Amino acid sequence: MIKKDDEFEYKSIVDNKIEYRFKRKIGDINNKWVLIDTILDEKDLETINEKTKEFIEKAEKRATETNKKREKVQSGIHLENQVNLVFKLYLANLNDYLKAHKDEKEFKNVLKTDLVDNIIFDYLKSNDLLNMTSEELIANKEHLAELSDNLLNYNCKDLSYRDMLAFSKKNTGLYTDLEIFNKITELAPYFFTTAEGGRGMFVNSIFKHYFIKYCDVNRRCFVSSKSETLALILNTKFTEKHFQNYFKINKLTNDNFKNI
Repeated sequence: MIKKDDEFEYKSIVDNKIEYRFKRKIGDINNKWVLIDTILDEKDLETINEKTKEFIEKAEKRATETNKKREKVQSGIHLENQVNLVFKLYLANLNDYLKAHKDEKEFKNVLKTDLVDNIIFDYLKSNDLLNMTSEELIANKEHLAELSDNLLNYNCKDLSYRDMLAFSKKNTGLYTDLEIFNKITELAPYFFTTAEGGRGMFVNSIFKHYFIKYCDVNRRCFVSSKSETLALILNTKFTEKHFQNYFKINKLTNDNFKNI
Protein backbone atom coordinates (compact mmCIF):
# COMPACT_ATOMS: atom_id res chain seq x y z
CA MET A 1 0.00 0.00 0.00
CA ILE A 2 1.32 3.44 -0.97
CA LYS A 3 0.49 6.55 1.08
CA LYS A 4 1.09 10.15 0.06
CA ASP A 5 1.41 13.59 1.56
CA ASP A 6 2.05 16.95 -0.10
CA GLU A 7 5.69 16.14 -0.86
CA PHE A 8 6.38 12.40 -0.60
CA GLU A 9 4.78 9.04 -1.22
CA TYR A 10 5.52 6.15 1.12
CA LYS A 11 5.48 2.35 1.10
CA SER A 12 6.64 -0.40 3.45
CA ILE A 13 8.06 -3.90 2.97
CA VAL A 14 8.13 -6.59 5.67
CA ASP A 15 11.08 -9.00 5.58
CA ASN A 16 11.67 -11.60 8.30
CA LYS A 17 9.16 -9.79 10.56
CA ILE A 18 11.06 -6.49 10.20
CA GLU A 19 9.29 -3.58 8.53
CA TYR A 20 11.31 -1.37 6.21
CA ARG A 21 9.80 1.94 5.15
CA PHE A 22 10.65 3.83 1.98
CA LYS A 23 9.79 7.21 0.53
CA ARG A 24 10.29 9.05 -2.74
CA LYS A 25 9.57 12.58 -3.76
CA ILE A 26 6.39 12.98 -5.77
CA GLY A 27 7.29 13.66 -9.39
CA ASP A 28 10.87 12.41 -9.02
CA ILE A 29 11.92 11.54 -12.57
CA ASN A 30 14.57 9.12 -11.25
CA ASN A 31 11.78 7.12 -9.62
CA LYS A 32 14.00 6.01 -6.69
CA TRP A 33 12.71 4.85 -3.34
CA VAL A 34 14.83 5.89 -0.32
CA LEU A 35 14.97 3.87 2.90
CA ILE A 36 13.61 5.75 5.92
CA ASP A 37 15.41 5.24 9.21
CA THR A 38 12.97 3.09 11.18
CA ILE A 39 15.11 2.56 14.26
CA LEU A 40 13.27 5.17 16.29
CA ASP A 41 9.60 5.55 15.42
CA GLU A 42 6.99 6.84 17.90
CA LYS A 43 6.39 3.40 19.39
CA ASP A 44 10.14 2.85 19.81
CA LEU A 45 10.53 6.24 21.51
CA GLU A 46 7.74 5.46 23.94
CA THR A 47 9.39 2.13 24.81
CA ILE A 48 12.78 3.83 25.18
CA ASN A 49 11.38 6.43 27.57
CA GLU A 50 9.71 3.74 29.69
CA LYS A 51 12.87 1.62 29.92
CA THR A 52 15.04 4.67 30.60
CA LYS A 53 12.79 5.75 33.45
CA GLU A 54 12.83 2.22 34.88
CA PHE A 55 16.66 1.96 34.72
CA ILE A 56 17.12 5.36 36.37
CA GLU A 57 14.59 4.71 39.14
CA LYS A 58 16.26 1.39 40.03
CA ALA A 59 19.71 2.98 39.98
CA GLU A 60 18.63 5.83 42.25
CA LYS A 61 17.34 3.31 44.81
CA ARG A 62 20.64 1.42 45.01
CA ALA A 63 22.98 4.43 44.77
CA THR A 64 25.21 5.20 47.76
CA GLU A 65 26.68 8.55 48.78
CA THR A 66 30.47 8.94 48.95
CA ASN A 67 32.50 11.11 51.32
CA LYS A 68 32.62 13.64 48.48
CA LYS A 69 28.83 13.92 48.65
CA ARG A 70 28.43 12.29 45.23
CA GLU A 71 26.06 9.40 44.60
CA LYS A 72 27.69 6.34 43.03
CA VAL A 73 26.09 3.24 41.58
CA GLN A 74 26.98 -0.18 40.24
CA SER A 75 25.78 0.49 36.72
CA GLY A 76 25.20 -2.98 35.30
CA ILE A 77 27.37 -1.81 32.39
CA HIS A 78 30.44 -3.93 31.66
CA LEU A 79 33.80 -3.05 30.13
CA GLU A 80 35.23 -5.23 27.39
CA ASN A 81 38.28 -7.22 28.49
CA GLN A 82 40.75 -5.26 26.41
CA VAL A 83 39.27 -1.88 27.32
CA ASN A 84 39.62 -2.82 30.98
CA LEU A 85 43.25 -3.92 30.52
CA VAL A 86 44.20 -0.68 28.77
CA PHE A 87 42.33 1.30 31.43
CA LYS A 88 44.16 -0.44 34.31
CA LEU A 89 47.54 -0.05 32.59
CA TYR A 90 46.97 3.65 31.92
CA LEU A 91 45.81 4.35 35.48
CA ALA A 92 48.77 2.49 37.01
CA ASN A 93 51.25 4.34 34.78
CA LEU A 94 49.55 7.68 35.45
CA ASN A 95 49.89 7.25 39.20
CA ASP A 96 53.49 6.01 38.88
CA TYR A 97 54.26 9.15 36.87
CA LEU A 98 52.69 11.44 39.48
CA LYS A 99 54.39 9.64 42.38
CA ALA A 100 57.79 9.96 40.71
CA HIS A 101 57.38 13.72 40.35
CA LYS A 102 55.64 14.65 43.60
CA ASP A 103 56.78 15.00 47.17
CA GLU A 104 55.72 11.91 49.10
CA LYS A 105 53.55 14.00 51.45
CA GLU A 106 51.77 15.69 48.53
CA PHE A 107 51.22 12.64 46.33
CA LYS A 108 47.65 11.41 45.91
CA ASN A 109 46.48 8.70 43.53
CA VAL A 110 44.07 9.47 40.73
CA LEU A 111 41.11 7.24 41.61
CA LYS A 112 39.64 4.72 39.20
CA THR A 113 36.12 6.01 39.75
CA ASP A 114 37.21 9.59 39.00
CA LEU A 115 39.01 8.52 35.84
CA VAL A 116 35.91 6.59 34.69
CA ASP A 117 33.55 9.50 35.34
CA ASN A 118 35.83 12.16 33.89
CA ILE A 119 36.49 10.34 30.60
CA ILE A 120 32.76 9.84 30.03
CA PHE A 121 31.94 13.37 31.21
CA ASP A 122 34.47 14.88 28.81
CA TYR A 123 32.94 13.10 25.81
CA LEU A 124 29.43 14.15 26.77
CA LYS A 125 30.38 17.77 27.45
CA SER A 126 32.57 18.08 24.35
CA ASN A 127 29.60 17.03 22.22
CA ASP A 128 27.03 19.21 24.05
CA LEU A 129 25.11 16.17 25.31
CA LEU A 130 24.93 16.84 29.04
CA ASN A 131 21.90 19.11 29.22
CA MET A 132 19.70 17.74 26.45
CA THR A 133 16.11 17.08 27.53
CA SER A 134 14.16 14.04 26.34
CA GLU A 135 12.35 16.29 23.88
CA GLU A 136 15.66 17.59 22.52
CA LEU A 137 16.98 14.04 22.19
CA ILE A 138 14.01 13.11 20.04
CA ALA A 139 14.28 16.28 17.96
CA ASN A 140 18.00 15.66 17.37
CA LYS A 141 17.95 11.88 16.85
CA GLU A 142 19.51 12.21 13.37
CA HIS A 143 22.39 14.25 14.83
CA LEU A 144 22.89 11.68 17.59
CA ALA A 145 22.94 8.88 15.03
CA GLU A 146 25.63 10.81 13.15
CA LEU A 147 27.68 11.17 16.35
CA SER A 148 27.34 7.42 16.85
CA ASP A 149 28.63 6.76 13.33
CA ASN A 150 31.52 9.17 13.86
CA LEU A 151 32.45 7.44 17.12
CA LEU A 152 32.50 4.01 15.49
CA ASN A 153 34.30 5.22 12.38
CA TYR A 154 37.04 6.84 14.48
CA ASN A 155 37.54 3.80 16.70
CA CYS A 156 37.56 1.36 13.78
CA LYS A 157 39.59 3.37 11.28
CA ASP A 158 41.92 1.12 9.23
CA LEU A 159 40.67 -2.05 10.95
CA SER A 160 39.47 -4.89 8.78
CA TYR A 161 35.96 -6.30 9.07
CA ARG A 162 37.46 -9.49 10.52
CA ASP A 163 39.22 -7.41 13.18
CA MET A 164 35.95 -5.78 14.15
CA LEU A 165 34.30 -9.18 14.51
CA ALA A 166 36.87 -9.97 17.18
CA PHE A 167 35.84 -7.35 19.76
CA SER A 168 36.04 -9.16 23.08
CA LYS A 169 33.32 -9.98 25.55
CA LYS A 170 32.42 -7.71 28.45
CA ASN A 171 33.26 -8.88 31.95
CA THR A 172 34.19 -6.01 34.28
CA GLY A 173 31.33 -4.14 35.96
CA LEU A 174 31.42 -0.35 35.93
CA TYR A 175 31.01 1.66 39.14
CA THR A 176 30.12 5.21 38.22
CA ASP A 177 28.55 8.48 39.30
CA LEU A 178 24.74 8.42 39.31
CA GLU A 179 24.63 11.58 37.18
CA ILE A 180 26.84 9.93 34.56
CA PHE A 181 24.79 6.71 34.69
CA ASN A 182 21.53 8.59 34.16
CA LYS A 183 22.88 10.52 31.19
CA ILE A 184 24.36 7.40 29.58
CA THR A 185 21.03 5.63 30.06
CA GLU A 186 19.14 8.49 28.40
CA LEU A 187 21.55 8.81 25.47
CA ALA A 188 22.50 5.21 24.69
CA PRO A 189 19.35 4.24 22.73
CA TYR A 190 20.00 7.11 20.32
CA PHE A 191 23.56 5.89 19.73
CA PHE A 192 23.22 2.10 19.77
CA THR A 193 20.15 -0.13 19.82
CA THR A 194 19.95 -2.99 22.31
CA ALA A 195 20.86 -5.39 19.49
CA GLU A 196 23.97 -3.28 18.78
CA GLY A 197 25.10 -3.39 22.41
CA GLY A 198 23.18 -0.49 23.96
CA ARG A 199 24.75 1.20 26.98
CA GLY A 200 27.72 -1.17 27.08
CA MET A 201 28.61 -0.44 23.47
CA PHE A 202 28.26 3.29 24.09
CA VAL A 203 30.50 3.36 27.17
CA ASN A 204 33.17 1.06 25.71
CA SER A 205 33.23 3.19 22.55
CA ILE A 206 33.79 6.34 24.62
CA PHE A 207 36.76 4.76 26.42
CA LYS A 208 38.27 3.51 23.17
CA HIS A 209 37.89 6.98 21.69
CA TYR A 210 39.70 8.53 24.66
CA PHE A 211 42.63 6.11 24.62
CA ILE A 212 43.07 6.29 20.85
CA LYS A 213 42.74 10.07 20.64
CA TYR A 214 44.52 11.23 23.80
CA CYS A 215 46.92 8.36 24.50
CA ASP A 216 47.88 7.13 21.00
CA VAL A 217 46.78 3.57 21.83
CA ASN A 218 46.82 1.27 18.80
CA ARG A 219 43.26 0.46 17.70
CA ARG A 220 44.21 -3.20 17.42
CA CYS A 221 44.55 -3.34 21.21
CA PHE A 222 40.76 -3.49 21.40
CA VAL A 223 39.92 -6.14 18.82
CA SER A 224 40.57 -9.56 20.34
CA SER A 225 41.91 -11.59 23.25
CA LYS A 226 44.62 -13.25 21.19
CA SER A 227 48.11 -13.42 22.66
CA GLU A 228 49.48 -10.93 20.12
CA THR A 229 46.83 -8.42 21.19
CA LEU A 230 47.71 -8.88 24.85
CA ALA A 231 51.37 -8.36 23.99
CA LEU A 232 50.44 -5.21 22.09
CA ILE A 233 48.64 -3.86 25.16
CA LEU A 234 51.48 -4.73 27.54
CA ASN A 235 53.99 -3.06 25.23
CA THR A 236 51.96 0.15 25.02
CA LYS A 237 54.10 3.05 26.23
CA PHE A 238 52.39 6.01 27.84
CA THR A 239 54.32 9.28 28.01
CA GLU A 240 54.06 12.54 29.91
CA LYS A 241 51.93 13.96 27.09
CA HIS A 242 49.36 11.20 27.56
CA PHE A 243 49.17 11.80 31.30
CA GLN A 244 48.94 15.58 30.95
CA ASN A 245 46.12 15.16 28.45
CA TYR A 246 44.00 13.76 31.27
CA PHE A 247 44.43 16.97 33.23
CA LYS A 248 43.24 19.02 30.25
CA ILE A 249 39.88 17.36 29.67
CA ASN A 250 36.52 18.46 31.09
CA LYS A 251 36.01 17.05 34.59
CA LEU A 252 33.02 15.99 36.65
CA THR A 253 35.36 15.47 39.61
CA ASN A 254 38.14 18.02 39.46
CA ASP A 255 41.31 16.20 40.51
CA ASN A 256 43.73 18.51 38.71
CA PHE A 257 45.33 19.43 42.05
CA LYS A 258 46.91 15.95 41.98
CA ASN A 259 48.98 16.90 38.94
CA ILE A 260 52.65 17.78 39.29
